[in-house]
Amino acid sequence: MDYIDRVKDAFQRNDLSIDSFNRLTNWLTGEEYKSFHGELHELIDSNSWDELEDRFYTIIDFGTGGRRGARGAGTNRINTRTIAESAQGLAACIHDKGNPERGVVVTFDTRHQSREFARTVCEVLAGNNIPSYMYDQPRSTPQLSFSIRHLNAQAGCMISASHNPPSDNGIKVSWADGGQVVPPYDKEIIRHVTEVENVQSMDFDKAVANGLITIAGKELDEAYLETLKSLSLSNKRNARIAYSPLHGVGATNVVKLLESLHFDLHTCEEQMTPDPDFTTVKNHLPNPELPDAMEHVTQYAEKIQADIALASDPDADRIGACIPCPKWYKPSGWMFLTGNQIGALILDHVVSRLKKSGRMPDHPVLIKTIVTTELLDAICKANKIEVISDLLVGFKYIAEVTDQLPEHKTPIFQTEESHGYNRGVFVRDKDSAPAALHLAELASELKDQNQTLFDKLFDLYRTYGLFVEHTRSVFYHGKTGREKMIKIMEKLRSHPPRAIGNYKLHHLIDRASNMIVNANGTVIGTIEQHTGNVLQFCFEASGINRLTARPSGTEPKIKFYAQLWKHIDSSADNKTIVSIQNSLINEANMLIDAIASDE
Repeated sequence: MDYIDRVKDAFQRNDLSIDSFNRLTNWLTGEEYKSFHGELHELIDSNSWDELEDRFYTIIDFGTGGRRGARGAGTNRINTRTIAESAQGLAACIHDKGNPERGVVVTFDTRHQSREFARTVCEVLAGNNIPSYMYDQPRSTPQLSFSIRHLNAQAGCMISASHNPPSDNGIKVSWADGGQVVPPYDKEIIRHVTEVENVQSMDFDKAVANGLITIAGKELDEAYLETLKSLSLSNKRNARIAYSPLHGVGATNVVKLLESLHFDLHTCEEQMTPDPDFTTVKNHLPNPELPDAMEHVTQYAEKIQADIALASDPDADRIGACIPCPKWYKPSGWMFLTGNQIGALILDHVVSRLKKSGRMPDHPVLIKTIVTTELLDAICKANKIEVISDLLVGFKYIAEVTDQLPEHKTPIFQTEESHGYNRGVFVRDKDSAPAALHLAELASELKDQNQTLFDKLFDLYRTYGLFVEHTRSVFYHGKTGREKMIKIMEKLRSHPPRAIGNYKLHHLIDRASNMIVNANGTVIGTIEQHTGNVLQFCFEASGINRLTARPSGTEPKIKFYAQLWKHIDSSADNKTIVSIQNSLINEANMLIDAIASDE
């Protein structure tokens, strides 16, 4: 049997679905897919039908951060063809909805094939007579956002899989405002992608010679750094900062910023080297949302007696932090901060410094997502700051609201619980650099007062109450996993539980319809925002105690978010607060167990 016959035979045995059969056959016969034939032949020779089904049963989609996934041959993989089709779809969308002459900025990180994929994007754009500006070396996602706005470009592409495993890569697409694409442009792009029959391309060197590709570098670097420096709110610099880019591009934004402002910065040299395999990162998962990813830099921080340990993810838009703490709290003497705790510390610092310096705008605004802690709301309420908090998960929605704010309103901070933060308006994406700056400033100010970040966090709890946010992801791999995810969400939506654990349902917020319904199923309100596959179970009118279920847009998982709150007496000591905290964490776990077991 030749390869086509063997694929037909597999289809007849039900080893391949009709969609996988058609797409795989197309890739085995099409001249444009010839470079992938060897890889596909090996999979067929080894009878890897489950793998081939997963590679071809669907076309990899745009999620909250664009398009990302495992590298390899197939329509459901990241490769030069799916990247080229992404660029072709973007080019068609620009010709249809934008201004091609404004061009597209292209950046890439340190992952496998990132530079190759970036060149592919530029070649396709050139083939469609759209100019591009490609950085000569890896840069961060927030610098892409800055560059789009600085150059008045129509769009931008970042080749990265963010904090995914080494096997993955992807493409993030941003529009003219510098924010990642939101409806309707995300669906417009994928519509154009699915309609691609022929990819128009021009040789890279020829496109450079023709002026369709411009190599970017030093001038944009300097402009970006100067705007970052303008965000500084304090001249205190005495805290010792340990930092790691987790083998990514953080040296281009975090290190440059902190060094230029003369902080006592100590870089974790073993992880400064670009490394697409993230060799020294535990489990090779370079995600600063995970304590394991922070292990190396925290050990280094302990060695040099630092006041804080920081790490950014490979494309340097997220930041993670660990802080010294009493041994009774953690035997290691170091506490991993959640994204919500980092956000609360930064917001309190920003508000305090703006007020003390007389720089607080007349109508300040905080912008955050629906699963981000309401500790931020409490801080804002006490300081008469407006909060926009009904946004879907994904910093692109924060960027969109930032772009659409009336002129008399000023965003002073933007944040999401998944370690994404920003200040100012010159970057419309999360940025690890301003977050690192403000944490370094706060650590320095506290050190001057013989206090620590641990002390400050517990002071916030005494002032505003104890907010416990607990998150757990449940993974569902492959085609059957995706189908199971859909069924779980459908069941929760069509037959919502009247109680979860020991908490009775007060109302349900269904972001698929943007309807708010009470426990009896009666509609009691609506939300004027984008729709998405998110369910939020609220246990009282305020929604301060709640549980949220959200399938990921880029990974095969449902993420469950529990938030519980309790008033804390102002005289309570730290050990008492920790005891209450542990009790709330146990309750949060039981809530997630109760809804996850409802599968």
